[in-house]
Formats: sequence, C-alpha cells, structure tokens
Amino acid sequence: MNQEEKTPNAVEIGDDAIIVTQTNWAWIWATVPWIILFGVSFIFDALTFGILPIVLATAVIVPRYVAFKRTCYILTETHVVLVQGSLMGKRRVDLAFSEMERVDLRPGPFGNSLGYAKVDIQLKNGQIASLHHVPNESPLFGHIEARVTSTNSESSE
Repeated sequence: MNQEEKTPNAVEIGDDAIIVTQTNWAWIWATVPWIILFGVSFIFDALTFGILPIVLATAVIVPRYVAFKRTCYILTETHVVLVQGSLMGKRRVDLAFSEMERVDLRPGPFGNSLGYAKVDIQLKNGQIASLHHVPNESPLFGHIEARVTSTNSESSE
C-alpha cells in the first residue's frame, strides 16, 4: 500500500537533492467548502448534528490531506522528480532538464497574496507538467529556470 511506483529508468536521488513540499494551502483549499457545508447543515439540521456532511467532508478531506503530505518535488542537478501521493501509494515521474523547453510561474488568483504559485514545465514533446501549490520562497522555480535556460543555450550552440 505504501509502495512507490517508479519510472523505468529512475534517477538516483543524492544527499544534495533539494526537497520542496507543497504549501499548506494545497489541502486547506479543499476543506473550505466542506466546512461551509457543515456549518450550514448544522444550522438547519441540528437534530442529527450533520452526520452526513461530516462523513462526506471526511471522505474528501482525508484523501486530499494524505495526498498533500505525500507529494513533493525533488530537485537534483539533472532532473526534477515529481512524487505525487495518494491513499493508495505514490507515483514518481522523473523529468530531465534536457527534455524541458520552457518553465512558467503562474500565481493564480490567490497565489500572490497567499504565497504560492503553480509551476508549468513545458517539455520538448509538447506535454506540460504542472507543479501545484509551490511556495514562493522555495528555490524550485529558480533552480529549474537556470538549468532549462543553460541546457537550451548549450543545445542551440
């Protein structure tokens, strides 16, 4: 159950790797609608104390919290390793800087004020990998951008 599904040629993660975790807003955003639903149902259904909303909220919040705790982005000198967690385990994707074409930072409607952003990595094959709820103070964007820029400038020479 706690197994990590690895890509065929998984990159070795050294001791000098930088691990970036998602900001707490990654799971808090999922709880806000359920807290509101619970509050409304408690007002209108005080007799049963809102058992159904509690069950539904737990069914949504717990998996999102577990996914948040098991998700991280690992920065090495040659790769970005995305580890995405869930209740059923983890999925790992290794992205080489040599396969990246461009990296964009997208704060979103609340990102600037709450201190997080989404990082979109466009690969040379046209696919886009999105890293969600990345703290603004993390070195992730600068680390990737510097390596993608240097890799692209070396390949154009």
